[in-house]
Amino acid sequence: MVFCVFDLLVNRGADVTQQPLIQRKAALAKLFKPAKPGILVVRHFEDQPLRIFEEAVIPLKLEGLVAKRATSIYQPGVRSSDWVR
Repeated sequence: MVFCVFDLLVNRGADVTQQPLIQRKAALAKLFKPAKPGILVVRHFEDQPLRIFEEAVIPLKLEGLVAKRATSIYQPGVRSSDWVR
């Protein structure tokens, strides 16, 4: 089993939900450096989403690709326009 982490909402007791996603992901990566067994920090991709879709999603028969704008803040329970289709 592998635990996949992709976002950080609280960092050392401080609420970071109002920080941009790209900053939260950078802080998350620092928390798991060096890498820990059984934990996968999900990276972000800034370009070539079509290539990623064609080379990973389609061949592995995955359901899709989740994308969110790097500058977005965390909004609990809201599917804002920051979610990209």
